[in-house]
Amino acid sequence: MLVKEALENEAVPISLVRDQLLEIRKERGKQGVGYAQRRALDHVEKFSKLSGEEAGELMEKLSDLGKVSPEIAVKMVDLLPETPDEVRAIYAKERFAIDQEKVEEILAVIGEYR
Repeated sequence: MLVKEALENEAVPISLVRDQLLEIRKERGKQGVGYAQRRALDHVEKFSKLSGEEAGELMEKLSDLGKVSPEIAVKMVDLLPETPDEVRAIYAKERFAIDQEKVEEILAVIGEYR
């Protein structure tokens, strides 16, 4: 089956993608999953650091902090930055600077999930 158009375009953490791909594989059996899905599953299993439930909770907490868009929250959940410089690197493409207090808040929230 070829995909002809995207129905939605939403940023999703790789932990949630892993859970969805595992569910698809469970429904279809290992033989029913295509090459691209097997490769994607292999990738997300290697690089996801949280469970899907934890990723959703962390995204919600980060979004509640303010100045954290859904796209940035996804990057933070996927990367789990440990230092202020890593957080600033995620914000590098934004049109505003993030202050040290907000960086520390973000790191504190992320620290709960490490």
